[in-house]
This record gives sequence, C-alpha cells and structure tokens, in this order.
Amino acid sequence: MKVKRFKSFRFKMVMYMFFSLIATFITEGLIFMGIYLYETEIIAGEYKKVWGASGQGKMSFGTFTMSQSIALDAWVIAIFTILLLIIYFILISNKFVTYVREIISGVERMKSGDLMEEIPVRGEDEFSEIAASINEMRHNLYETMEAQKAVEKVDLGQKYLTEQNYTEAVASFTEAIGLDPENIPAYMGRAQAYTGLKQYDDAKADYTTAIEKTEDQPYMQAEAYIGRAEVNELTTDNEDALSDYESASTALDKVDVEKITDVTEQMLEALKIKVYNACARLSAFFGRNEAAAASYTKALDSLEKLPDDTDVLDVKAAKVESYTGRAKANNALEKYEEVLPDYDALIALGEDKSAERDTILAAMSLAKSKAGSLNSSDSWLDEVNHADYAEEIQLSAAEEVLKQAAEQAKADGTKAYDNVKKTLETEDAKAAMQNLLARGYQLRYYDADGKMLAVYVNDTAWADV
Repeated sequence: MKVKRFKSFRFKMVMYMFFSLIATFITEGLIFMGIYLYETEIIAGEYKKVWGASGQGKMSFGTFTMSQSIALDAWVIAIFTILLLIIYFILISNKFVTYVREIISGVERMKSGDLMEEIPVRGEDEFSEIAASINEMRHNLYETMEAQKAVEKVDLGQKYLTEQNYTEAVASFTEAIGLDPENIPAYMGRAQAYTGLKQYDDAKADYTTAIEKTEDQPYMQAEAYIGRAEVNELTTDNEDALSDYESASTALDKVDVEKITDVTEQMLEALKIKVYNACARLSAFFGRNEAAAASYTKALDSLEKLPDDTDVLDVKAAKVESYTGRAKANNALEKYEEVLPDYDALIALGEDKSAERDTILAAMSLAKSKAGSLNSSDSWLDEVNHADYAEEIQLSAAEEVLKQAAEQAKADGTKAYDNVKKTLETEDAKAAMQNLLARGYQLRYYDADGKMLAVYVNDTAWADV
C-alpha cells in the first residue's frame, strides 16, 4: 500500500509540531497579556499620567513598569516556552501514541499465541500500513496453524480408514474440514468413509465438492471424478459413472507433471490406464464396442510407457485386462483380424487363450466362406507369399512341411491322402494350417482326374465333397 504524501507519518509529525508551536505562542501571548493587564493601573484602578519637565509623558504602573516587564529573564521565557511546547505536542500527538501502543499490544498478543483479535487499522499512514501487514501475517499464521491441525486430523482419518473404522474416520475428516474448508484430501477421505458406511449420497456430495474446488488442480480433480464414478457404479448409475470417467480422462489430459511436486509421469500414466479401462468396460456394458476398443487401445498405449517392474501398477494384470477387453470388443464387432494379435499377446503373457484363439480362427474362416472370399485353385496349397505373417508367427518350417505335402499329393495322387493327413498331425503343421485357414486359404484333396474329393477342416477332420 502506497502512503499518500499528505497522510504520511512524517507529514503528521510536522503538523503536530506546527500546531504545538501555534498553541505555545497563543498561550504565552495570553499569559503575558494577562500579566500586563494585571500590573497596569487599569486593573488596579490607579492609572495616572505624569508629565515630565520635557513635556513628554511616561506611563507608570505602580511598582511594575513596561520596561521592567520586557526585561524579564530571557532564560525563564525560553524554558517556559520549551515546556509549553512539549506539553502541547504530547497532548496533540496523544491519539497517535495511543494507536502505536495498540499496535504493540496486538503484537504482544500474537507473541503469546492469541491470533483471534485483529489490530484496528486507522488512517492511511505508515503505522496503519504496519497494522494491516501485521493483521495479514496474523491471518496467514492462523490459517497455517489451522491447516496443520487439519492435516493431523486427515492423517488420523486415513488411519481409521485403514482400520475400516468408518464412523471415526468420518468424524476426523469432518473436524479437518471445519479447521480448513479448502482441505481437499479431507473431502475425499470422508467420501471414502461414507462409501464404507454405504451412505452413497453423502459420498457423492463430498466428491462433488472436491471436484468443484479443484478446477485448477486437474490431477486431484480427476481423482475426485474417479471416486464419484466408483460410487455411481456401486449404485448402478452406470451412465453417470461413464460420464465421470470420461471427465477424469479429460482432466488428466491437462496435467503438467512438472508443476506437481508429488506426482510422477508413471503415476499419471497409471491413473490414465485405470480410467481408460473403466471407460472401456462401461462402454462395452452399453454395447458401444467401438468406443470400448478405442479406450482399451489408449490403455495399452499408456502401458507401453511403463516398465514391467514399476511399483505404481501391476503392468501384467493391466495388460491382460486391456488385451482381453479389446479382443472381446473387436470380436463383438466381428473384427477377427484385430482379435488374433490380442490373443497372441495374451498367450505370450502366459494366459491360456488357445481355445479362444482357435474359436476366432474358425469364426474367421466361416465369415470368409459366407462372404464368398475363400481363395481357390487346383493345387493343394494356394499360391501365396506367406512371408508377411510367417516371420511374425515363426511358422516358416511348418509352411515348408505343407508345401512338401502338397507336392507329394500332386505326385502320388489318391495314394497320398493318408500320408498328407499324417504330415499335418504335427503341432507346427496344425498351427500353420489354422493361420492359413484364418486368412482364407484352403488345403484341398483332388483325385487323378482333377476332381476335388476333400477339404481340410481341422487337424482331425476332412470334409468330404
């Protein structure tokens, strides 16, 4: 606060001194005038005028004359003037001195721990500025102390949450909110406690308050949205839950980790994965499989940013959830070509998904057959360059086996039928055939006259034609 020149302490001191001098001069003038009047013959009733020989008159005032009055001791007058000036200065500046004492008293109260009473701010000089600054410091100190007490109550509430003592947790968090109404962890903690007590409306209300108070804290706001979404799922308000998860995703996109001291990039990605998978799960629940597959893809993209040994998330479990969910969503959309890689990934993660994978392969073959897209030729094995996927699934050796079987069938004709079936009983050959079938290729058996007698269906069955 900038103090105006004519309201400053310095200007006031000058004015106090000026008025003290004026008052001193007036008082001395009145005193000397009183003395003069008292000593003259006007007051005494003895006035007389005496004419000297020179014809000039002289005023006489009994035993006291004007010449004698002017001859008063200069030192006495000086001391009297100084004392009078000091007295007037003290009287005129008393209000200011009293205010300074009030400021000192306020500081002493703060020193003793009393932070409730403010120092009154009077005027616009430097001392009023000091008083305002002290009040602000008192307020900040009070809020800091209350906030510290609130943190202690939040910690206690978290302890009760861990012990599943939800009633005491609610009480502690409520006390923390009373001490610091802006303490977001207190609202979040109390919401969790209400959820434990199955007071879902109260839990939603606290999460909503936390959301409203964290407009400039996107990470914490996302956590509040997630909390409310989880409560909405418990109350089967799934549309609201999906909306909250989507809002959490939007909030997380705004997070700048460099501006948050207690959040790392890995923590951010872990929370995103949780949100993406939740959005995908609910989207699939409502039959929105395109959206579900897209959300699972986002989760898998975020998982690629995390090392397998991170301590913020069980990466393997999250991958299994995301791959499985996306495979189901794409399966529902009959996008079988996109399902197979997910099942391959799940098998690589140690999940037993071979049966599901075989089902998808069969579904792919059936879908292509219905669509009339099966390739056909007079050779046992349709001509195709398999290098594009052979390298990926490492079946080059099996392909060679199949080619050899086809050549043998061409050479031996009907005699090769049993030999070809035996050749295809190896695991590599079975896997190769399943991949070939899934991509629309067939292994057919012809007689010597070129008549097709059978079509390979799987490793145990041939379809006679």
